This record gives sequence, C-alpha cells and structure tokens, in this order.
Amino acid sequence: MAPQGRRATRRYGGVPEMGGASASASSGAGADERPKGEDGKQGQVAAGAQPPAGGKKRGRTAGDKEQNRLKRLLRNHVSAQQARERKKAYLTELEAKAKGLELRNAELEQRVSTLQNENNTLRQVIDVSGKEFKFTWASGRGELCDIYEERQSGEDGNGLLLECGSTWRK
Repeated sequence: MAPQGRRATRRYGGVPEMGGASASASSGAGADERPKGEDGKQGQVAAGAQPPAGGKKRGRTAGDKEQNRLKRLLRNHVSAQQARERKKAYLTELEAKAKGLELRNAELEQRVSTLQNENNTLRQVIDVSGKEFKFTWASGRGELCDIYEERQSGEDGNGLLLECGSTWRK
C-alpha cells in the first residue's frame, strides 16, 4: 500500500489520505488531544494535571507514525523542489554571465585585431617612406618638435629636415 501512496503523492502533488485516526488528524478534528489552558490555547497543561512521563514518542500509534512519515516526505519533496528551482535560477544567471563575457571577449579580440592591423600599416608606412619619428627640443625655445629625417638614399645623400617654425630646407 505504501507504493501507491508514493505514486499518488508524485502524481497529484499532495499527501494521500490514510483511513482512521490519521485522516481525522490531517483534517484538524482531534489533531491535538492535549488539554486547553484557561485562555483556550492548546498545549498548556492545567495546574493539577501532569504531562505523561517519558518522551513524546512513547504513546505513538501506527497511524501517528505514518502521518509523521508522510509529513516528512512532503517537507522533503517541497525542499527538493525549492533546491531545484534555486539551481535552475543559478544556472540561468551563470549562462547569462557567460554570454556577456563571450561578447566582451569578442569585442576585445576585434579591437586587438584592429590595433594590430593599424600597427602593421604604420610600420609599412615608416618602412616605405623611409621616415623616422623622433623628438627633440628646439634650440632656445624649449618646445618639443617633430623631426622627420629622410634616410640617405641614392646618389645625393641629402635629406630633408623640418624644425619648429622653420620651412623645408635642402
């Protein structure tokens, strides 16, 4: 009979009702047989009455044990479902983060490629034109100037020199 109860729990998502005392306990009628105190709250023992000696587990019936087992199974089921939902949310968050990082990585790779191409192009321009980029201080003014010097080529060996504020000279 227990396997049917498990199937019913899985199929319908609830705890199956058992006959006898556990059915009345689950419906709320007679669920707690402890005496009520003067203010009407359950669980308070009257001044003259003593609680039964021993622990809570001594007076259990088979129906009580079965009811507690079913409650425990239901709590475990709910807890497992919540854990699955938390895991699913966590994995969804990780997947979104991974996609974002992949996009960022692709952007950075594209930028690296662009900068490498630009660097190679500039190196070719320097090699083809024969110009070198140098910094120097202009005499007497303390300004930083760009000096382009053409490498010696061919017959005459003369180069062009550009100084701050001056014109091209041969």
